[in-house]
Amino acid sequence: MLMRLIDAMRSGGFLSVRELLTARHARLDEPSQEGLIDPIEITSQLNALRTELSPEGSGAHLQAVVAATDAADQRLASAGAPAPRTVSRTRAVQQVETVTEIAAAGEHVAEG
Repeated sequence: MLMRLIDAMRSGGFLSVRELLTARHARLDEPSQEGLIDPIEITSQLNALRTELSPEGSGAHLQAVVAATDAADQRLASAGAPAPRTVSRTRAVQQVETVTEIAAAGEHVAEG
Protein backbone atom coordinates (compact mmCIF):
# COMPACT_ATOMS: atom_id res chain seq x y z
CA MET A 1 0.00 0.00 0.00
CA LEU A 2 2.77 2.40 0.94
CA MET A 3 4.66 1.65 -2.28
CA ARG A 4 1.58 2.43 -4.37
CA LEU A 5 1.15 5.71 -2.52
CA ILE A 6 4.80 6.64 -3.08
CA ASP A 7 4.58 5.60 -6.74
CA ALA A 8 1.52 7.81 -7.18
CA MET A 9 3.50 10.78 -5.89
CA ARG A 10 6.36 10.27 -8.35
CA SER A 11 6.65 11.51 -11.90
CA GLY A 12 6.24 9.43 -15.02
CA GLY A 13 9.96 9.85 -15.75
CA PHE A 14 10.85 8.33 -12.40
CA LEU A 15 8.57 5.38 -13.04
CA SER A 16 10.09 4.87 -16.52
CA VAL A 17 13.60 4.85 -15.06
CA ARG A 18 12.55 2.43 -12.34
CA GLU A 19 10.92 0.11 -14.89
CA LEU A 20 14.02 0.20 -17.10
CA LEU A 21 16.37 -0.61 -14.23
CA THR A 22 14.09 -3.32 -12.88
CA ALA A 23 13.90 -4.92 -16.33
CA ARG A 24 17.71 -4.70 -16.71
CA HIS A 25 18.15 -6.34 -13.33
CA ALA A 26 15.87 -9.19 -14.38
CA ARG A 27 17.71 -9.55 -17.72
CA LEU A 28 21.05 -9.68 -15.92
CA ASP A 29 19.73 -12.17 -13.38
CA GLU A 30 18.58 -14.65 -16.06
CA PRO A 31 22.06 -15.36 -17.52
CA SER A 32 23.61 -15.62 -14.07
CA GLN A 33 21.02 -18.19 -13.04
CA GLU A 34 21.73 -20.15 -16.24
CA GLY A 35 25.50 -19.94 -15.74
CA LEU A 36 26.03 -17.81 -18.86
CA ILE A 37 29.27 -15.85 -18.62
CA ASP A 38 29.80 -14.65 -22.19
CA PRO A 39 29.81 -10.82 -22.05
CA ILE A 40 28.85 -10.53 -25.72
CA GLU A 41 25.75 -12.72 -25.27
CA ILE A 42 24.74 -10.83 -22.12
CA THR A 43 25.17 -7.53 -23.95
CA SER A 44 22.99 -8.72 -26.83
CA GLN A 45 20.25 -9.59 -24.33
CA LEU A 46 20.53 -6.12 -22.80
CA ASN A 47 20.43 -4.54 -26.26
CA ALA A 48 17.22 -6.46 -26.97
CA LEU A 49 15.76 -4.91 -23.83
CA ARG A 50 16.93 -1.48 -24.99
CA THR A 51 15.01 -1.87 -28.27
CA GLU A 52 11.88 -2.80 -26.29
CA LEU A 53 12.07 0.49 -24.39
CA SER A 54 9.04 2.61 -25.13
CA PRO A 55 9.67 6.21 -26.17
CA GLU A 56 7.09 7.39 -23.63
CA GLY A 57 8.45 9.31 -20.69
CA SER A 58 11.73 9.97 -22.40
CA GLY A 59 12.55 12.89 -20.15
CA ALA A 60 16.00 14.07 -19.19
CA HIS A 61 16.30 11.58 -16.34
CA LEU A 62 15.44 8.60 -18.51
CA GLN A 63 17.78 9.78 -21.28
CA ALA A 64 20.61 10.12 -18.76
CA VAL A 65 19.99 6.62 -17.40
CA VAL A 66 19.77 5.15 -20.90
CA ALA A 67 23.06 6.85 -21.83
CA ALA A 68 24.72 5.46 -18.69
CA THR A 69 23.40 1.94 -19.29
CA ASP A 70 24.44 2.09 -22.95
CA ALA A 71 27.97 3.06 -21.88
CA ALA A 72 28.01 0.18 -19.38
CA ASP A 73 26.83 -2.22 -22.08
CA GLN A 74 29.62 -1.06 -24.41
CA ARG A 75 32.20 -1.64 -21.67
CA LEU A 76 30.77 -5.10 -21.05
CA ALA A 77 30.86 -5.97 -24.76
CA SER A 78 34.44 -4.75 -25.10
CA ALA A 79 35.44 -6.93 -22.15
CA GLY A 80 34.28 -9.95 -24.11
CA ALA A 81 35.91 -9.02 -27.39
CA PRO A 82 39.21 -10.82 -27.89
CA ALA A 83 42.20 -8.58 -28.33
CA PRO A 84 43.84 -8.84 -31.73
CA ARG A 85 46.97 -10.92 -31.60
CA THR A 86 49.74 -10.36 -34.07
CA VAL A 87 53.20 -11.78 -34.32
CA SER A 88 55.88 -9.82 -36.06
CA ARG A 89 57.46 -11.39 -39.13
CA THR A 90 60.85 -11.48 -37.42
CA ARG A 91 59.41 -13.29 -34.40
CA ALA A 92 57.58 -15.76 -36.65
CA VAL A 93 60.81 -16.55 -38.53
CA GLN A 94 62.62 -17.07 -35.21
CA GLN A 95 59.92 -19.46 -34.07
CA VAL A 96 60.10 -21.45 -37.31
CA GLU A 97 63.90 -21.64 -37.03
CA THR A 98 63.60 -22.85 -33.43
CA VAL A 99 61.09 -25.51 -34.37
CA THR A 100 63.29 -26.59 -37.28
CA GLU A 101 66.31 -26.85 -34.96
CA ILE A 102 64.33 -28.91 -32.46
CA ALA A 103 63.11 -31.22 -35.22
CA ALA A 104 66.65 -31.62 -36.59
CA ALA A 105 67.98 -32.39 -33.12
CA GLY A 106 65.24 -34.98 -32.68
CA GLU A 107 66.17 -36.62 -35.98
CA HIS A 108 69.83 -36.64 -34.95
CA VAL A 109 68.96 -38.33 -31.66
CA ALA A 110 66.75 -40.87 -33.43
CA GLU A 111 69.53 -41.75 -35.87
CA GLY A 112 72.14 -42.08 -33.11
